[in-house]
Amino acid sequence: MTEQTQHKKRGLLLLLLLLLAIAFTAMVVMYAISRRNIQKEITLRVQESTSHQRELDSLTFEFESIKKAYGNLNLQLRGKDSIIQQNIVRINRLIASNKSKDLIVKEIEYLRGLKQDYERRLDSLLYINMELTDKNLELKYRVEAEKEKNIVLTEEKEEFKRKAILGEKIRAYNLTAGGFRSRGTAKETPSDKARRVDRLKVCFTIGENLVIPPGEKTVYVRVARPDNVVLSLGAGDAYTFDYQDERLQYSMKQTISYQNKPLPVCLNWDKIVEGNAMAGTYHVAVFFEGQEIGKTSFTLE
Repeated sequence: MTEQTQHKKRGLLLLLLLLLAIAFTAMVVMYAISRRNIQKEITLRVQESTSHQRELDSLTFEFESIKKAYGNLNLQLRGKDSIIQQNIVRINRLIASNKSKDLIVKEIEYLRGLKQDYERRLDSLLYINMELTDKNLELKYRVEAEKEKNIVLTEEKEEFKRKAILGEKIRAYNLTAGGFRSRGTAKETPSDKARRVDRLKVCFTIGENLVIPPGEKTVYVRVARPDNVVLSLGAGDAYTFDYQDERLQYSMKQTISYQNKPLPVCLNWDKIVEGNAMAGTYHVAVFFEGQEIGKTSFTLE
């Protein structure tokens, strides 16, 4: 082996070592950046959680101070007191489980409103008590007894009000729809040519909603052809669903297990009539829990 050949080999070896060193350095830098970003996100979450907990603790302290300041008058508002305590427990659980920041903020604002309303009612009771004389004490006790009977009803109304305030409309995200060719191919391929399409696919993600009870749910999809005829497997009631006091035909439906977290869903419509699909614009609408949660359109040429 000549000296020139040995010199070339040593040069190639040095170049390889240099490239390996550069690659290793790049990996170390990327790892450090990733760890720093993760640490920043964790720190931000901890700061937000601490801020929410501090605000909740402040409201709880104010509430307890109000109760002490008004003495036995707060006994006449035991129903309202119970509702506030339930909300404090609920918010503590949300903070501990690191739930949605927006949801926690709304819950705290709702609790603040309950606290202010509680204080206004105590003020009103204090004024009334100052006006009371011995001859109308019996009436006061009768009113108190009536309030006790209505505690359960009050809690139900407050819970309904809370859900109405916090129950954001559920949405479908990343909604896509289009034509595919599946027959005679190893796998389905997207196509916007009406003569080639033998399957329609609709995909979307059902968003998070912490108010809707979890469990088995049905999602419906309506696909309207360019002539506004809704694709359907049949015309009877078995192929319809209820929406705002109407019976609507559906094209596809699927039973899902909704656990209040984002859930991806895909449904297919396979052509069952011979001949080319109709060219033009198709309109797609998705329905879930009595709501239209998303819509889109696509065009076949």
